[in-house]
Amino acid sequence: ENGKNDFPIEAITERLRGTSKSIIFTSDDIEMLLEHRYGKAETLTALMLLYPQLDFNNKFHIDHMYPKSKFTKKILRSKGVDPELIGEYMEQVNNIANLQLLAAIPNIEKQNEDFDIWFKKTYPTEPEKIEYRVVNYLPDMEYLYANFLEFTDKRRRLIRKRFEDLLL
Repeated sequence: ENGKNDFPIEAITERLRGTSKSIIFTSDDIEMLLEHRYGKAETLTALMLLYPQLDFNNKFHIDHMYPKSKFTKKILRSKGVDPELIGEYMEQVNNIANLQLLAAIPNIEKQNEDFDIWFKKTYPTEPEKIEYRVVNYLPDMEYLYANFLEFTDKRRRLIRKRFEDLLL
């Protein structure tokens, strides 16, 4: 009777702390999760942590919110992006802060549509916009190309907060 709840989790945690087998998350681990990029196997796992409500029996794609295909010098310049920032834009396009899990069909329908246009068309009412922002950790702002770096910075903070709530 007495020993039923005596599983030594604290002792195990302490024994594994600092080893490659640690079972606790630290703020450094969260920073590592935030460094995941498109094309890396672990990125899907990190995104799945952010979307526990999804039924993963269905097919989901990792979607670039701001479409990757638009991140060329020519197109970004035509969208009014400061030429001095284009390199940074191209560096950030595959960052987890520009990625979401999207069901396969909506992702195919979205294709290379600019995010601000797709967002307004797909979520026309204010309640729909608010719900989408909450579910996808989006800052409430204009999703213009000129705001891309601000968007990824703010969204990264929202994602960090969610990882901290889940894992720390």
